[in-house]
Amino acid sequence: MGTAWTLLVTQLLIYAAGWRACESLVSRFQETSRDLSRSAFCFALAIALSRIEETQALQLTPSLLIEFAKTLGFLYVSSACTAFFSRPALASPAQRWLLAALLSLPAQLPDPGGHLHSLISSGINACIALITLQRIYPAILDEFGHQHRSMILLVLVLFAGLLFAESMQGFSWVAHPQPTDSPVIWPMLFMVLNGILYLGTAVMVGIRLVRETHEQAIHDPLTGILNRRGLHLVFEQFQAAHVRQKKPFSFLLADIDHFKEINDRHGHAAGDQILIEVADALGAEIRAADAIARLGGEEFLILLGDTDLPYAFALAERLRENIALHTFQYQGKRIHVTLSIGVSQSKQLPEAFSATLERADQAMYAAKRAGRNRCFAAGTP
Repeated sequence: MGTAWTLLVTQLLIYAAGWRACESLVSRFQETSRDLSRSAFCFALAIALSRIEETQALQLTPSLLIEFAKTLGFLYVSSACTAFFSRPALASPAQRWLLAALLSLPAQLPDPGGHLHSLISSGINACIALITLQRIYPAILDEFGHQHRSMILLVLVLFAGLLFAESMQGFSWVAHPQPTDSPVIWPMLFMVLNGILYLGTAVMVGIRLVRETHEQAIHDPLTGILNRRGLHLVFEQFQAAHVRQKKPFSFLLADIDHFKEINDRHGHAAGDQILIEVADALGAEIRAADAIARLGGEEFLILLGDTDLPYAFALAERLRENIALHTFQYQGKRIHVTLSIGVSQSKQLPEAFSATLERADQAMYAAKRAGRNRCFAAGTP
């Protein structure tokens, strides 16, 4: 086996070991890591067997075994990709081995010209890749955006081009060519594609981990809405638009009435369920451009962009009535829930977050002092 092919096999074994380690270290992507590790090992095995000089011992490893390892490697790549994007796999683990065995059978057909095996093998691999891409492409665009479409298509073109050149040149892993028949360009091309596949997937895993960590840092773990930190980030955008467009925005600060009594009477699990349902009910009534956050405890803050005080107060009244009329139940027991809501509008000049929130907070406490289950607007009697 030539030096270039030895480097290629070594590269694949390193990828196999790396993804095996990732399987243990990052449980979030355990299935993806495991299948990528197995695919790299299958490719390394197929290449190593196909490049070893034919000996008496090698008679025990016919072309069928090499083709089986290669096809199984492509199926493992497919499974890793579909698992990463939560899409249905082409086959179950047991079916994967059976499918690889069936797709390897054409390698045993008579091949007088020496090109048939390569053409069929490349076609099978291309079909697996294209079907997989068709399954995950919408998910790629949803997660990584349309701006990465060119990069994805470039990888597809490179991969398809390699398979096409492989079939046209009659190159086949199964043919056991001598070193003189295998120019260095082939292992080099495989190294590049392996890098795109395995290192590119590692980059996507890293991007998703960073994104998920950021999302967890700015969202409340119980209700899934923004927390105070995320709220400050959104407020900066609201304030920038307010200054630039000279349009008002408003705050709605809602507090669940007698929430401590709910916890004491029905338990904290019931209280958590109430918080989740209230957050869902409030979030369902606001616009996509608005934002809702849990400030802690039983307080919720809603940011309304391009909204003056009268509209904000009308929305607060509708939200209060919806919650009062909603049927909350926990373990078969009905729990009556009401809200006290304070409403404030931003000043004409840029105003600090704390100042706008303070005025909404004063209005909310005025609503509680007035008997709860009502809305008060800041700056009004």
